Amino acid sequence: MDRLFEPGAVELADPRGDPNRVIEVQQKVEELLKANRQRREGIRRELLEQGAWALPGLINATYVWMNELKGSKLDRDLLSSLMATLAAGNSAAEHLLFRYGILETPFPTPRSVAQEALGKIGWKPDQRDLLDLRKAIGRYRQIEDTQTVLDLYRVLLSAQREEDFQDTLNICCKWASKSMQPAGELLALLAEFFPGRVVEILTEVFRAVKDKYKDNNLASMLLQHLRYPIAWLEEDVLLEVSHNVLPDTVSGRHTAVEYLWVDVVVENQDRASRGWQDLLQKFGNRVREKTSNETIYRYWFEAVGKAGETEYLAQEARAEITDEQWAVAAVLQLLFQQHNNRLARQTLADLEIEKPTRYESASRKFERITGSTGKIGGRTEEGRKTALPS
Repeated sequence: MDRLFEPGAVELADPRGDPNRVIEVQQKVEELLKANRQRREGIRRELLEQGAWALPGLINATYVWMNELKGSKLDRDLLSSLMATLAAGNSAAEHLLFRYGILETPFPTPRSVAQEALGKIGWKPDQRDLLDLRKAIGRYRQIEDTQTVLDLYRVLLSAQREEDFQDTLNICCKWASKSMQPAGELLALLAEFFPGRVVEILTEVFRAVKDKYKDNNLASMLLQHLRYPIAWLEEDVLLEVSHNVLPDTVSGRHTAVEYLWVDVVVENQDRASRGWQDLLQKFGNRVREKTSNETIYRYWFEAVGKAGETEYLAQEARAEITDEQWAVAAVLQLLFQQHNNRLARQTLADLEIEKPTRYESASRKFERITGSTGKIGGRTEEGRKTALPS
């Protein structure tokens, strides 16, 4: 009989639901979380048989068992899948999940389960939901509940509205300029939901911290939540951001831009698999063709070096080209690698004889950066600090 009539807006208006049913569902969830794999499937079917009527109990159960759920991604996925199956195609059930599972819950774990459920069925907030989200974000910002603000921004930005993009980008820039930790998470959300505007996003955020261009910790914080699609290499995102940002700093350098080059190259090295060497060569050629900026050359070769591509560095350090600064930048990175890399040491020894002017130019730059001459015995980079002089 439970499946004859699915509940609608009236029946699901009260998140407490039928108290008896809510208690029953909570008990079933307790059994579910404690059961072995075989028993879980049977309990899951029993809950699904109740249809959307079970949703109030499931939402309440995420509160009751949130400590257990916090420590188990498997259990969170199980409950979010249940919720998604029960709510799919029922607008009242979806709205219940949004309002009482996300908008009005004060706890991150229950909120994350409801968010995951709605994401699995492709739910998007409507105009009324967006208004409620904006108001709630304003309230939680006033009381500095950062985690809730970020969770609600994820829902808000999923609608991909222009007005929310601009407002959120402004907030992200403001947080970044104050070195606030949530700026990195908000930056990642903007990049996730507006991938076609990533150059604009990164440019504006990096410009907002241009006066802190040497701050390694700030740079790491801003980038730590980003994911780097290979398109950022293929579509020249790095070059465009660099050309936009570097001229605005007093030194022509920016640690966040430097770290961006390194992270994008290193993260995509495995992803490109067999095509990586071709992409490396192709993108390196584009860097050389599309810019004459020595700092960008250095960022590129530093990124390549961190990816362990010493053969490519050696190739470019030996290259017979008219752009001598390009080759010098490759030699400079080999100097940073010499203590732990036999090929780097051998290439440098050859270059000292074959290309003495190039070698000496790179050695002078290395000495300005590190205080070492660049000869074997000098010190190399330590940690993730900039390879450029301040």
